Amino acid sequence: VSWNILLTAYAQTGHILDAVRTFCCMDLEGQSPVQVTYLAVLVAISQMGDLKLGKVIHNEIEAGDSSNSPEITTSLIDMYVKCGRLDDARSFFDGTYGISLGISSWNAMIGGYTRSANAENGYEEVAVRIWRWMDLEGISPDHVAFNSILFACSHGGLVRDAVDFFQRMTDGCDLLPEVDHYVCIVDLFARTGQLE
Repeated sequence: VSWNILLTAYAQTGHILDAVRTFCCMDLEGQSPVQVTYLAVLVAISQMGDLKLGKVIHNEIEAGDSSNSPEITTSLIDMYVKCGRLDDARSFFDGTYGISLGISSWNAMIGGYTRSANAENGYEEVAVRIWRWMDLEGISPDHVAFNSILFACSHGGLVRDAVDFFQRMTDGCDLLPEVDHYVCIVDLFARTGQLE
């Protein structure tokens, strides 16, 4: 237990190399990692952007008992996104059939496309498609999901979609918009020359 506390503390306070060293020391001491161990080391790896180490940990997780955990799934998706491997994140996400994915996993995927979007790749529209898939799966969006999708719409000039999402936030989901949501809408109208 103390190994996991130390590892988690290092990862959460930004002491990335110490977190990875602690994980390696656990292995040398014969301590088997558990789910909380993997969650903490994946946070560290995501912050480092170390894809090679991330894949090693992913393979280790797949060989163990933690591979069907929604929390682990979300952390792996996030790790691939933050290591610049959106295609790997999407492949892993698409292969999670049978695992009950929560909103955090969907947010990781939508957010990944949103952060990776630019004028040439059309990832904003991919983020919208993933959102619609999430909707079909019956997953209720949260404030984070709405912020990501509104950001994607803003940067993609998707006015109609953004207005629909914003209205759904208050009408269909009973969520009150926060400052970030309004900023995305104002940014959208500014980008599309409709700021009046």
